[in-house]
Amino acid sequence: MLLLITGLFGFAGLFVDDKVMVYTCLFLSWVGFSYLCYINRSSQLSRAVVGIIITVVYGGLCVRARIVDSNRAQEDSYRNLIVEAYMPPDMKIADSVFTIRNNGRVGIGKHEVSCFVPYLAAENGVVMFEKDAKTLVIWPEALPIRAGGDAESDSCLKPLRNNNGEPLAVCADLVLQVDYELESQPGVTRQKKFRFVFRESEGPNWHQYPLEYKGSYCSP
Repeated sequence: MLLLITGLFGFAGLFVDDKVMVYTCLFLSWVGFSYLCYINRSSQLSRAVVGIIITVVYGGLCVRARIVDSNRAQEDSYRNLIVEAYMPPDMKIADSVFTIRNNGRVGIGKHEVSCFVPYLAAENGVVMFEKDAKTLVIWPEALPIRAGGDAESDSCLKPLRNNNGEPLAVCADLVLQVDYELESQPGVTRQKKFRFVFRESEGPNWHQYPLEYKGSYCSP
């Protein structure tokens, strides 16, 4: 019996990514230990104490397995959440489209996207934006973004347009922020930021840059 119980632990280790298999093996091994405790010839009090200890230990193992699985899901989703930026051929940055893509293994539920433009250099001069303010539209949640490559696309730069049209940008420094919850963990919000830079001299494309740089990639 002990050999069988030990084998169940090893079997669970082979299927660490399969939650159903892990919890099934833990349950069966708990049943096995409980049965051994029941048929043991020790006093009833001793068996009761050992049974309680076994149940507490297995309960802790199940909680630990749940925490590890939740953390792995969060890290997988964070690592595989990507943003792709597309500039129209006429280089009107207000018509740029941003695609949020979920390449992770868990669907994204509630989410919103915010755009920040801390620096914009225009042909008619330099327009400075307040560095850490949400100066542009918050793109509210729509449908869930399913796992395995599902995506959502929209523009968050349309507010750059005004009564005189949109500025003819020669350089723009953009930070796009995604706040999201996993479908399997509602109420747990994570945040990921991306930085994109457009330079007229480099053609009609946004290029991704490190967030950590404290200055602006558009600075003279």
